[in-house]
Amino acid sequence: GADFLVLQGALGVRAGPPEGYGPGTWFYEPAGARHDATQRVSDEDLIYTANIYGPLTFDSGVGTPIVAVVSWVEYVALAEAGGAKLVPNTFSNDASLLAWAPVGG
Repeated sequence: GADFLVLQGALGVRAGPPEGYGPGTWFYEPAGARHDATQRVSDEDLIYTANIYGPLTFDSGVGTPIVAVVSWVEYVALAEAGGAKLVPNTFSNDASLLAWAPVGG
């Protein structure tokens, strides 16, 4: 599963409103949930936090083989490659990082 908090811009999801969901909107996605896309739906940069509880799998559609498995290791590498700032966790005994996830230009 995963949860997301929109900080800036508008996040578009399938079956959601055409204008997307704006700052302050929190989403929870249970493990095994399927969706086609998550995208920015305005000209403003989309910035949201993403807490991902376990690896994500990607395929080309229902009944197709898995083409990629992405864990926190790949998320950190993608964030670093894209110049996205990683935010340290605020709990003193936890060294994990939270990744900001800007989508679009």
